[in-house]
Amino acid sequence: NAMGTRSPADVGDGSVSNVAITDVERYGQDPRIGPNPRYDEIKASIVANGILNHISVTKRPGSTKYSPYGGGNTRLRIAKELYDEGDQRFARLTVIVKVWKGDATTIAAHLVENEQRGEISFWEKAQGVLSFKESFEKEKGAALSANDLNRALKAHGLNYGLRMLQNFMFAAEHLAPIGPWLRTREVNLSMRPILTAVLELALKLNQGPAAEKAMQGALHRQAALLSTQGQTPEADENGADEGDSAGLDTSILLEQIMVAIGEAIGYSSDKLAAMARAIEVNPRIELDTLLLVEATAAAQPVAAKAPAQETTRQGEQMPLGRMLSPVPPGAAPAGTGKVSPARHVPL
Repeated sequence: NAMGTRSPADVGDGSVSNVAITDVERYGQDPRIGPNPRYDEIKASIVANGILNHISVTKRPGSTKYSPYGGGNTRLRIAKELYDEGDQRFARLTVIVKVWKGDATTIAAHLVENEQRGEISFWEKAQGVLSFKESFEKEKGAALSANDLNRALKAHGLNYGLRMLQNFMFAAEHLAPIGPWLRTREVNLSMRPILTAVLELALKLNQGPAAEKAMQGALHRQAALLSTQGQTPEADENGADEGDSAGLDTSILLEQIMVAIGEAIGYSSDKLAAMARAIEVNPRIELDTLLLVEATAAAQPVAAKAPAQETTRQGEQMPLGRMLSPVPPGAAPAGTGKVSPARHVPL
């Protein structure tokens, strides 16, 4: 090992070394969760040509192992597989050694690399940003506001913007059961605006915990259904964040959530949708006025009851009532950013 007994702090940033493959392990906080969709293609190339693009590695002070820095986990996994199969070309690896600068910097480097390759999903980005935030706060000893987080990510080469960061944090806090199936467009244009309004409504009615519990139940049922049907994120071959949602129909899911929350807090889903729509248009609406909003089918609250069995078949869409209807003339359109997510999306 050309590194000898030198510590990571002694290494020149970007120096080249030759290390045993057994001395390099996967970085535990790599944002990528699922396998690389081009895994077989990359493996075939490495079998034929070796690793042409050297892996950058770093080493945490006190650790005996290196880990990839800014990508390289797929190449490392393939090299280890080939070595285990007896290919001695991969007994040692030529690597580029990066000085350890902390987990936040390393996580950001992996996010940047995967963003450049376009091989990372919405949920992986969300989890990566959350890990970056937690590591950065721990290393700096101070909490990050939304603007602070945005600036810190920009300093590391990641320009997501405040709206996307809010999408990430909302998904991490409220949508975790279906996280791997989420797509950027759906979270941004329908799920976060609608569910933010519904949760805000529940808070106005002093039913926040009950609404959250009902929503989580619906999300877990949906995740179980997708898994049972074999609808895994890895099955989507159209790209990490493009194409179909690997079986997730957000319109049906949102209707199921509305029904579940309505049953939990004692209102019909139509009444709930109408009130939530009113909040989306006017977040400052008074509770007394809100309760007078006409439902699409029933204007009066219904008695709370035990959750009923699903009456909607998978693939059969139920209308979302006024939640998805056109905004009345002169009213603020949905999705303009006037619904504050601060209560539900702490940064």
